[in-house]
Amino acid sequence: GWDVTHYQYQPLLFSPIHYSGKLSGMMVGDGVPRMWRQDVVAPEGKSWRLSAMVKAESLVMGKGEYARLYAHVIYKDQPDSTTTHFYVDVKPGSDDWIRLAVNGAALRDDPIERIYVSVLGKFSSGRVYFDNLTLTTDMTLSDESLLANKISDLRSNLERVGDVDDSIQACLEWLDKADAALAKDTPDVGAAT
Repeated sequence: GWDVTHYQYQPLLFSPIHYSGKLSGMMVGDGVPRMWRQDVVAPEGKSWRLSAMVKAESLVMGKGEYARLYAHVIYKDQPDSTTTHFYVDVKPGSDDWIRLAVNGAALRDDPIERIYVSVLGKFSSGRVYFDNLTLTTDMTLSDESLLANKISDLRSNLERVGDVDDSIQACLEWLDKADAALAKDTPDVGAAT
């Protein structure tokens, strides 16, 4: 699904040097801007983790040079100015495979049309290899997870206050119901709220 979709960039090259599988994507330090992009249509969730295994051999970067994993969150029926961006840069000095990752989230409530996931760069010396690139839903920022954290916080504060009157026990029972609503196979955020 990788495609070059920007006129200023050349594609990455394929390399037999890889973390797993048979090939990786490679950028060479020749001053030429390179990019691979993949279009993820109607992604699940509102927050994600973008990661890849990266190897930077003899990478040297001058002013204005870069190599990065990049994601653009595009909202349905919204102008380009509303796009949410998140990315992580490759740093010189790692001649072995490392996991490069960044978490990002939608910053608007609008429906998400797509996410452009890119590997791009332009530098003058060295080579950078990209393998095992993934975009996964990050559940730590999901509505269910955030609400579960609030329930836990309320419970610990009520338990700290102690059984001063009947309202504490009543509140703890409500929190038990909220926990049960979130524990369903399909969490019921509305009931838990």
